[in-house]
Amino acid sequence: MISMLFGPPGCGKGTQATFLAGHFRVPHVATGDIFRKNLKEGTPLGLAAKGFMEKGQLVPDELTCEMVADRIAALDCAGGVLFDGFPRSLAQAHWLIGASKGKAAQVVSIEVPTEVLIARIAGRRVCSKCSATYHETYDPPPALCRACGTASIVQRPDDQEVVVRARLETYTRDTSPVLGVLRSAFPVYVVDGVGAVEQVGQRILQALGA
Repeated sequence: MISMLFGPPGCGKGTQATFLAGHFRVPHVATGDIFRKNLKEGTPLGLAAKGFMEKGQLVPDELTCEMVADRIAALDCAGGVLFDGFPRSLAQAHWLIGASKGKAAQVVSIEVPTEVLIARIAGRRVCSKCSATYHETYDPPPALCRACGTASIVQRPDDQEVVVRARLETYTRDTSPVLGVLRSAFPVYVVDGVGAVEQVGQRILQALGA
Protein backbone atom coordinates (compact mmCIF):
# COMPACT_ATOMS: atom_id res chain seq x y z
CA MET A 1 0.00 0.00 0.00
CA ILE A 2 1.29 3.45 -0.95
CA SER A 3 -0.19 6.23 1.19
CA MET A 4 0.35 9.97 0.74
CA LEU A 5 -0.24 12.81 3.19
CA PHE A 6 -1.02 15.96 1.24
CA GLY A 7 -1.29 19.52 2.51
CA PRO A 8 0.59 22.83 2.97
CA PRO A 9 3.70 23.28 5.14
CA GLY A 10 2.71 23.26 8.80
CA CYS A 11 -0.53 21.32 8.37
CA GLY A 12 0.78 18.48 10.54
CA LYS A 13 1.86 15.99 7.89
CA GLY A 14 5.07 15.08 9.69
CA THR A 15 3.42 14.54 13.06
CA GLN A 16 0.58 12.49 11.62
CA ALA A 17 2.96 10.54 9.39
CA THR A 18 4.92 9.35 12.42
CA PHE A 19 1.71 8.15 14.05
CA LEU A 20 0.30 6.54 10.90
CA ALA A 21 3.58 4.85 9.93
CA GLY A 22 3.61 3.19 13.34
CA HIS A 23 -0.06 2.27 13.10
CA PHE A 24 0.26 0.67 9.67
CA ARG A 25 3.86 -0.53 10.20
CA VAL A 26 5.32 1.01 7.06
CA PRO A 27 8.30 3.37 6.58
CA HIS A 28 7.67 7.12 6.87
CA VAL A 29 9.31 8.73 3.84
CA ALA A 30 9.57 12.53 4.13
CA THR A 31 11.35 14.41 1.36
CA GLY A 32 12.14 17.26 3.75
CA ASP A 33 14.02 14.86 6.03
CA ILE A 34 15.85 13.37 3.07
CA PHE A 35 16.92 16.85 1.89
CA ARG A 36 18.09 17.96 5.34
CA LYS A 37 20.03 14.73 5.87
CA ASN A 38 21.85 15.30 2.59
CA LEU A 39 22.46 18.94 3.52
CA LYS A 40 23.93 18.00 6.89
CA GLU A 41 26.17 15.35 5.33
CA GLY A 42 27.24 17.67 2.52
CA THR A 43 26.36 15.22 -0.25
CA PRO A 44 26.18 16.38 -3.88
CA LEU A 45 22.38 16.06 -3.75
CA GLY A 46 22.27 18.09 -0.54
CA LEU A 47 24.41 20.87 -1.95
CA ALA A 48 22.24 20.97 -5.05
CA ALA A 49 19.08 21.33 -2.91
CA LYS A 50 20.48 23.88 -0.42
CA GLY A 51 19.91 27.07 -2.37
CA PHE A 52 16.31 26.21 -3.19
CA MET A 53 15.36 25.24 0.38
CA GLU A 54 16.82 28.35 2.01
CA LYS A 55 14.78 30.56 -0.33
CA GLY A 56 11.57 28.65 0.37
CA GLN A 57 11.52 27.26 -3.17
CA LEU A 58 10.81 23.72 -4.28
CA VAL A 59 13.74 21.46 -5.04
CA PRO A 60 13.66 20.64 -8.81
CA ASP A 61 11.52 17.63 -9.77
CA GLU A 62 14.33 15.60 -11.30
CA LEU A 63 16.43 15.88 -8.14
CA THR A 64 13.48 15.14 -5.86
CA CYS A 65 12.34 12.08 -7.81
CA GLU A 66 15.91 10.76 -7.88
CA MET A 67 16.05 10.94 -4.08
CA VAL A 68 12.61 9.34 -3.68
CA ALA A 69 13.33 6.54 -6.16
CA ASP A 70 16.50 5.67 -4.28
CA ARG A 71 14.68 5.65 -0.94
CA ILE A 72 11.71 3.49 -1.94
CA ALA A 73 14.02 0.94 -3.57
CA ALA A 74 15.22 0.03 -0.06
CA LEU A 75 14.12 -3.31 1.38
CA ASP A 76 12.10 -1.77 4.21
CA CYS A 77 9.72 -0.24 1.65
CA ALA A 78 8.82 -3.56 0.04
CA GLY A 79 5.61 -3.92 2.05
CA GLY A 80 4.39 -0.35 1.64
CA VAL A 81 5.33 3.27 2.26
CA LEU A 82 3.85 6.45 3.73
CA PHE A 83 4.86 9.60 1.86
CA ASP A 84 5.03 12.92 3.70
CA GLY A 85 5.57 15.96 1.47
CA PHE A 86 5.64 14.09 -1.81
CA PRO A 87 4.54 14.65 -4.54
CA ARG A 88 4.70 18.45 -4.56
CA SER A 89 4.44 19.22 -8.27
CA LEU A 90 2.52 18.01 -11.30
CA ALA A 91 5.65 16.35 -12.70
CA GLN A 92 6.25 14.51 -9.41
CA ALA A 93 2.60 13.42 -9.28
CA HIS A 94 2.74 11.98 -12.79
CA TRP A 95 6.04 10.25 -11.93
CA LEU A 96 4.50 8.68 -8.83
CA ILE A 97 1.38 7.55 -10.69
CA GLY A 98 3.63 5.75 -13.14
CA ALA A 99 5.84 4.31 -10.40
CA SER A 100 2.83 3.01 -8.44
CA LYS A 101 1.15 1.10 -11.27
CA GLY A 102 -0.17 -2.21 -10.03
CA LYS A 103 -0.03 -1.10 -6.38
CA ALA A 104 -2.87 0.09 -4.13
CA ALA A 105 -2.57 3.77 -3.18
CA GLN A 106 -4.51 6.43 -1.29
CA VAL A 107 -4.22 10.13 -0.43
CA VAL A 108 -5.11 12.03 2.76
CA SER A 109 -5.43 15.81 2.27
CA ILE A 110 -5.04 17.76 5.55
CA GLU A 111 -6.63 21.24 5.45
CA VAL A 112 -5.59 24.16 7.75
CA PRO A 113 -6.18 27.98 7.39
CA THR A 114 -3.16 30.02 6.20
CA GLU A 115 -2.68 32.21 9.31
CA VAL A 116 -2.74 29.14 11.53
CA LEU A 117 -0.04 27.60 9.36
CA ILE A 118 2.22 30.68 9.63
CA ALA A 119 1.91 30.74 13.44
CA ARG A 120 2.70 27.04 13.63
CA ILE A 121 5.81 27.13 11.46
CA ALA A 122 7.39 30.45 12.48
CA GLY A 123 7.22 29.41 16.13
CA ARG A 124 8.88 26.06 15.55
CA ARG A 125 12.32 25.36 17.05
CA VAL A 126 14.46 22.27 16.37
CA CYS A 127 17.43 20.67 18.10
CA SER A 128 20.22 20.80 15.54
CA LYS A 129 21.78 17.68 17.03
CA CYS A 130 18.89 15.20 17.42
CA SER A 131 16.03 16.96 15.52
CA ALA A 132 13.70 17.07 18.57
CA THR A 133 10.99 19.69 17.90
CA TYR A 134 9.63 22.45 20.15
CA HIS A 135 7.37 25.50 19.68
CA GLU A 136 7.67 29.01 21.12
CA THR A 137 3.95 29.04 22.03
CA TYR A 138 2.79 25.46 22.46
CA ASP A 139 5.95 23.76 23.75
CA PRO A 140 8.60 26.40 24.68
CA PRO A 141 12.13 25.11 24.10
CA PRO A 142 14.20 24.55 27.25
CA ALA A 143 17.79 25.73 27.67
CA LEU A 144 18.91 22.16 27.06
CA CYS A 145 17.17 19.77 24.66
CA ARG A 146 15.01 17.34 26.62
CA ALA A 147 15.85 14.54 24.18
CA CYS A 148 19.65 14.76 24.03
CA GLY A 149 20.61 17.31 26.71
CA THR A 150 22.53 19.71 24.47
CA ALA A 151 22.13 23.47 24.02
CA SER A 152 21.51 23.23 20.30
CA ILE A 153 17.91 24.38 19.81
CA VAL A 154 17.55 26.72 16.82
CA GLN A 155 15.09 28.10 14.29
CA ARG A 156 15.73 26.51 10.92
CA PRO A 157 16.30 29.02 8.08
CA ASP A 158 13.25 27.70 6.21
CA ASP A 159 11.05 28.29 9.30
CA GLN A 160 11.60 32.07 9.41
CA GLU A 161 8.34 33.95 8.75
CA VAL A 162 9.48 35.63 5.52
CA VAL A 163 10.53 32.22 4.16
CA VAL A 164 7.35 30.58 5.45
CA ARG A 165 5.21 33.05 3.48
CA ALA A 166 7.29 32.35 0.39
CA ARG A 167 6.85 28.61 0.95
CA LEU A 168 3.07 28.97 1.23
CA GLU A 169 2.92 31.09 -1.92
CA THR A 170 4.95 28.44 -3.72
CA TYR A 171 2.63 25.76 -2.38
CA THR A 172 -0.50 27.57 -3.58
CA ARG A 173 0.96 28.18 -7.03
CA ASP A 174 2.79 24.92 -7.69
CA THR A 175 1.53 22.25 -5.32
CA SER A 176 -2.22 22.78 -4.79
CA PRO A 177 -3.02 21.69 -8.38
CA VAL A 178 -1.27 18.37 -7.67
CA LEU A 179 -4.26 17.19 -5.64
CA GLY A 180 -6.43 17.21 -8.76
CA VAL A 181 -3.95 14.98 -10.59
CA LEU A 182 -3.75 12.58 -7.65
CA ARG A 183 -7.54 12.52 -7.43
CA SER A 184 -7.70 11.29 -11.01
CA ALA A 185 -5.68 8.20 -10.08
CA PHE A 186 -6.21 7.53 -6.37
CA PRO A 187 -8.95 7.88 -3.74
CA VAL A 188 -8.54 11.18 -1.81
CA TYR A 189 -9.75 11.70 1.77
CA VAL A 190 -10.05 15.31 3.02
CA VAL A 191 -9.44 15.81 6.76
CA ASP A 192 -9.69 18.92 8.99
CA GLY A 193 -6.18 19.53 10.38
CA VAL A 194 -7.14 22.00 13.14
CA GLY A 195 -7.20 20.57 16.64
CA ALA A 196 -5.17 18.37 18.94
CA VAL A 197 -2.75 15.92 17.33
CA GLU A 198 -4.77 12.98 18.63
CA GLN A 199 -8.03 14.39 17.26
CA VAL A 200 -6.60 14.85 13.78
CA GLY A 201 -5.05 11.38 13.88
CA GLN A 202 -8.41 9.83 14.72
CA ARG A 203 -10.08 11.78 11.89
CA ILE A 204 -7.54 10.32 9.46
CA LEU A 205 -8.05 6.76 10.68
CA GLN A 206 -11.82 7.19 10.44
CA ALA A 207 -11.50 8.56 6.89
CA LEU A 208 -9.41 5.55 5.92
CA GLY A 209 -11.75 3.15 7.68
CA ALA A 210 -8.86 1.88 9.81
